Amino acid sequence: MADEMLRSRFTEMVANNSRIQLSYEWELDNIEENRLYSSKMILFRGQKVFRVGLKNLNTKPTLFFVAFNLNKMGMQVADVQHYTQGVNTLKLMVNENGGKDGTLQLFISRLSTPVVGRCTIVFRINIEGSSESSYSYRQRDCLMKKQLWAAVVQNQNWSDVEVVANGKTFSAHKAVLAAQSSVFADEFMKEQPRKQVRWIVIDDVNASSVEQFLYFIYTGESITPMLDNKELFKLAERYRIVHLAIVCESALKKIDTVQMVNFVSGLHSENVASFPFEIRPDKDTEIFFDRSSSNFQCRWSLDGIATHSPTAMNKYQHKDLFFAHLTGPVVTKSSGNYYNHNIEVIERPLIHLMCAKPRNFGFKIDEVKYCIQSRWDIHDEFPINNWKMEPRSQYDAETLLFTAKLDFDLQRNIKDECVFKIQLLSTIENYNYEMMDAGWAGQLWDAAIAQKFTDVEVFCGSVKIMEAHRVVLSARSSVMDAMLTEINNTGKSTICISCNSVVETCIIKHFLQFLYTGSLEISASNEKLLELAETYEVETLKQICQLANRIPDEDAFTTSLIAL
Repeated sequence: MADEMLRSRFTEMVANNSRIQLSYEWELDNIEENRLYSSKMILFRGQKVFRVGLKNLNTKPTLFFVAFNLNKMGMQVADVQHYTQGVNTLKLMVNENGGKDGTLQLFISRLSTPVVGRCTIVFRINIEGSSESSYSYRQRDCLMKKQLWAAVVQNQNWSDVEVVANGKTFSAHKAVLAAQSSVFADEFMKEQPRKQVRWIVIDDVNASSVEQFLYFIYTGESITPMLDNKELFKLAERYRIVHLAIVCESALKKIDTVQMVNFVSGLHSENVASFPFEIRPDKDTEIFFDRSSSNFQCRWSLDGIATHSPTAMNKYQHKDLFFAHLTGPVVTKSSGNYYNHNIEVIERPLIHLMCAKPRNFGFKIDEVKYCIQSRWDIHDEFPINNWKMEPRSQYDAETLLFTAKLDFDLQRNIKDECVFKIQLLSTIENYNYEMMDAGWAGQLWDAAIAQKFTDVEVFCGSVKIMEAHRVVLSARSSVMDAMLTEINNTGKSTICISCNSVVETCIIKHFLQFLYTGSLEISASNEKLLELAETYEVETLKQICQLANRIPDEDAFTTSLIAL
């Protein structure tokens, strides 16, 4: 029963996706009316995939954003917002041609007046996986991929099978291959004691594609930015690596004629004449992104709200950290409609977002935006403006407060919701975000739970906690590697971890789950978890637990509550 709970909770965790948020500042100078301006193609991860432009007509001026062949990286644009520097309102751009597979996407925004002279337009681009159920942006211990891949290319610990591709040999591990591929699993399950599978020969695919294939199996990521590789797709289908096959199939899609026609129609349908075209700036530009950054969303229902009582929203790392409330005078007004009944409204309310103990959870808040979304907007039929919230506390305070003033009265009984978009920056080294296979870590952990190709038993005293894989424990902990090397034998090895209670055996299992998945499923403030991280030298987990157990200075703590 406990194993099933661990599986289901991990599934819930990975379902909560984040997005890559990119920012691009487009500086314009000497802008005139009735001209068409565009940037050159903008680089992202070394590839030319974005372009921005302005149709600066004196009637219906239009700002546009283009994404081109982003699907080849396993990505697509989820949405784009823009604002002019110095303005706090972000306007959501409309996905004009309906494309959402990353091949050719056009987003436009109608401006109220033409741009004249000099201005800087800032674009905020939210990127998601081309298949959210298969490839998405997730936080994990990034040391994990380096450590597991090193078991293939460097120390080759506990290798029990070799993959041979056109003269090049890769050391591998049956447990890892079988966890990700049912074809490998079936082949290894048929083994007999005197007829072990020692080699897997792949002679119809080039060695570099086989290496890329193995890298994905061991890390859940692509070794190169591009996934439009037919040979890689062939291997994914042959060995039933489902998520890789889905991403590769999307990456291999080409722009078709319908998309081209829809693009031109969406951008130029209202043109009655041609206009001069200029490149601004006439130089190459590139968008960089910080892997420690993510966009976390909280939704707060405004139906029957208690205006002055802070309400907890989405949990973060299994704790209530984010709270919202409204302040402002409640008055009774006439509805003004046919029935003319009285309604309660909050006049020009202030909306507040609070975050408690962010430093203990290893992040800072870079920016907060919010929007009021009605039940009619859930299909994005109408653009929704986002407003920035102003910080009222120091960025490193123990309690953070952000406030904004609504420009309209708010009914007490409305069905709308407030959506907070919070830009987080991780302060824990190697605990960052990556675009990766959504189910990769869970499959390896499930293989351990199901005792598939396990070769080590983990005990707490005389109580067997679970079976595991030497390659994972050895790669993730140098202490466990030394223990396993010392007791190496042909049968199953045994590792004994000291504990004092049944509760602690559960903590040990969560510790092992972190080794397998790079993510934590319980509160990091548990002292036994910190002890395990320190004893077995699991560096990232140690940093997470040390922050969670941090005791703030009394003066600084109380000052953060008072001096807002």
